[in-house]
Amino acid sequence: MPIGRLTTMAALASALVIALAGCGSGGDEKTAPPLTPPPGYEVVADAPAGFAIALPEQWVQLPLYNLKLFEDAAARVSTGDPQLADVLFTAETLVGRAQLFVLNPADKGATSVNLIAAEAGGDKSLDVAAKNATDELARLGATGITQQGASVAGGPAIEATFNLDVRTEKGTRPVATTQFYMLRDEMSFVLTFTGAGPEVDTIAQSLRIR
Repeated sequence: MPIGRLTTMAALASALVIALAGCGSGGDEKTAPPLTPPPGYEVVADAPAGFAIALPEQWVQLPLYNLKLFEDAAARVSTGDPQLADVLFTAETLVGRAQLFVLNPADKGATSVNLIAAEAGGDKSLDVAAKNATDELARLGATGITQQGASVAGGPAIEATFNLDVRTEKGTRPVATTQFYMLRDEMSFVLTFTGAGPEVDTIAQSLRIR
């Protein structure tokens, strides 16, 4: 099920206009940055949030701007598979908070990616944003937290790796996670991967931010 079948980017853009008003470059009309995807990938772009990213064509995107649409899409994806149902149960917590959630159906959602774009608020430097994120991860019970400098979307980023127990319908399960933190023009971007498939680096390096 290709990505495009489960989301309408125009509806997503409309839902985000109010949430992101005042961010970025004044009152200019917002456009997503250009991106040419590698073979076998396709571009998902969000103009109001100001990003474009390349994702494998066979991965599945779930709409996060409306709970009913998410539930309908999740029901089609899960098809009674308990492992997928657990991943989708976790993804539901991102509805209304993230702009992107995509999973790899080939490994039953063991590999997934989500992206949150929001006003940076008090996080005026990348180091402060990363420390705040680390403190929050520790509060949530993450273990094995490491951080290092990285370059993503043509600019500085901080890469964090950790293990986190994720809530599912049947309890919790440990998930190996990688996050990238970025600050651009008073916006913060957090790109999160679960799993460690070969696509992770390609996806991270494809990200473009306005």
